[in-house]
Amino acid sequence: MSHAVPFLRRPLSVALFLAALSPGGALHAEVSPDEEGESAQLGAVTVTARHVEEDAKRLPLTINVIGKEEIVRQRMNSLEDALRLTPGVDLQSYGDTSNTAIRIRGVGALNKTSRDDSSVVLYVDGMPQPVANSTLATLDLERVEVLKGPQGTLFGRNSEAGVVQVITRQPGFEPEANVRLEYGQNNQTLVEGAGTLPLHDNLTSRFALRYQGSEHPVENLHDNQPLSEPETLVARGTFKWLPTDFTEATLSLSHQRMRDHAAAMVLRPYGSTPTMGIEPGLIDDDKDVSQAVLNVQTELDGMQFTSITGLVDSEDQAVTAMYEELLYEKLIGMAPPSADRTIDTSEQSFNQELRLSSLPGDKVFWVTGLHYFQSDRNMASSELNDTFYPSNPYNAEIDRDFEASSFALFGETTFPLTQQLSLTTGLRHTWDEKEYEDYWKADATHPDAGLVRTDKQKLTDDYTTGRIALGYQLNADNNLYASYSRGYKSGGWGDHGSNIASGGKDEAYKAASVDAWELGWKGEALNGDLLVNTAVFLTETSKDHLYTWDPTTFAVGVENLDTRSQGAELDIQWQMFESLRLNAALTYTDAEITGVAAGSASGVEKGHRVPEAARWNTSLAVNHQHPVKLSGFSGAYLNSNLSWRYVGDRFSGPENYLELPSYQLVNARIALTMKQTEVYLWGSNLLDEEYDLYGFYYPSMMSGGPDATLGAPGEGRLLGMGISHAF
Repeated sequence: MSHAVPFLRRPLSVALFLAALSPGGALHAEVSPDEEGESAQLGAVTVTARHVEEDAKRLPLTINVIGKEEIVRQRMNSLEDALRLTPGVDLQSYGDTSNTAIRIRGVGALNKTSRDDSSVVLYVDGMPQPVANSTLATLDLERVEVLKGPQGTLFGRNSEAGVVQVITRQPGFEPEANVRLEYGQNNQTLVEGAGTLPLHDNLTSRFALRYQGSEHPVENLHDNQPLSEPETLVARGTFKWLPTDFTEATLSLSHQRMRDHAAAMVLRPYGSTPTMGIEPGLIDDDKDVSQAVLNVQTELDGMQFTSITGLVDSEDQAVTAMYEELLYEKLIGMAPPSADRTIDTSEQSFNQELRLSSLPGDKVFWVTGLHYFQSDRNMASSELNDTFYPSNPYNAEIDRDFEASSFALFGETTFPLTQQLSLTTGLRHTWDEKEYEDYWKADATHPDAGLVRTDKQKLTDDYTTGRIALGYQLNADNNLYASYSRGYKSGGWGDHGSNIASGGKDEAYKAASVDAWELGWKGEALNGDLLVNTAVFLTETSKDHLYTWDPTTFAVGVENLDTRSQGAELDIQWQMFESLRLNAALTYTDAEITGVAAGSASGVEKGHRVPEAARWNTSLAVNHQHPVKLSGFSGAYLNSNLSWRYVGDRFSGPENYLELPSYQLVNARIALTMKQTEVYLWGSNLLDEEYDLYGFYYPSMMSGGPDATLGAPGEGRLLGMGISHAF
């Protein structure tokens, strides 16, 4: 795929384009601390976890809300950044565009078997997305909601561990705009802008655009240059039409273009300069994601009707090296001849949901509806021509098609049993159908050159998920709840099955199910200046999915294992003084494997810890505002933010061969705000901590030879500056 167009190499050009978005002199609103979300009192947290606006304190589940101010202050430039800073959420990332795996509370596939094998479903403005799209940029967002625990009632397939909801900012009917520019070490560049443009009395629009670029944190051994120069361009247009006083229709169109986001495979320990030994320019990862969502809501007689129709088109091309030189020099004493594998993936998905629900504020909450989802995905890899290991099962032209469709009926209600006690019940029944087709043709260097093999399989499944919860209102400020949830994730086929190369079938992995129990308390104190949420949980998973890979033969298989996760969470928001706010979170998770199939060849044993699930996670953020006197600027103030994130030690894989050490990240931002303009300095990973985005263990490949580990390092310390302006 082509590299970024020259326009993207010129941030100033992007800035000028963004400035052109603003409607000019008609915009004159000033930015005050309150408008930036820094009001003296915290107040209620409004969420749409059940598809209508509700006070999070009243809901019988744990919800972490990441607001737009926090996203900007902590430089959460991608959804992956935001999730990585959320306690209780575990990410495994290669640094590329499409291979992130997410677990919540230690629940999720033990190794991600396919792009469809996700235990955490991602929604953007009501449209479900492949979890591979967790690399989406956080452009012009209102908030991110992380719903913990099975959410099969209202969100359906692939939500056995939880849901990540992304809500973008919606257009109003007052013109306004803003622009932001950042620059820092390693050519960290960000230029973005957004603005609302009313088009008619009942029609308005909002546009947003971002360019982001940097240098890869890993260097190439051969030229001592960054492995690549990742770039991202994002654009979104949103149109809102109010044809009547009771009806609104919102159309959102977006596109994200990512270039040169190379996956890292670095020999550990990384050293002061993480380095890969590959042919310069060999590895690459480019991706394009387009989305269209139409949301129509109308108020009927005492109820609300909602229709959400969405389309997502994802295209990506990943070029990877089969043999990293430094790794193989350690394992076998030599670097094999260069061999690169190119994988082209395309996926088109369609979603339609129709809902009837109660109105916001009704005494009895209820929602019911039907949901249809269709996905068509193709993965094709070109000729590898491996001369070092000709029998490599991927030394072939491979073309795989995956089709999935799902239809569901669902409903949930919360109604009062007494003045203080309420009952929540919900059920969903889903019918899934999946088809898999594979074409394999041996390369010219393969011992069976020209041999063609094919495979075609189909599976169907139907299942019921749901939850039941009791809520008890101690008083106006304190709520207790107890809940039980049932989650489910249907079976399917791995993306990289190798049995076809030897004439066998790549059998489907079995469906997984989850039973989850939770007790929680949500409270307010100090006249709303202190918010406390705490919960204890127990989750038991049956037949979750495991992807196995033999690094000596490249043979791939899938298995099903049982797990158990239990722990506790504490989340505190405290407006200590009018000028000082503190956010703190602490999570303890004990997640282990409780059942392994007889005859398993995975190396996994009962009692092993679930991979990437650290026992201890914590975060602390302090935000302080202080007025300053500047000649010619009234109302100027200094806004300082300091955040700390700790992740405990954890194993990189379910075999528990490699334990990744704990790490802590300290980030800071200090900004001077003068009416509509803000100038700021930022720093990330100020302690220059070395940490792993993932890790992998390679056993000895020769009798008495050494073993090895590789991984991807996180970014080291970075410093930079920025400026933003509101019109």
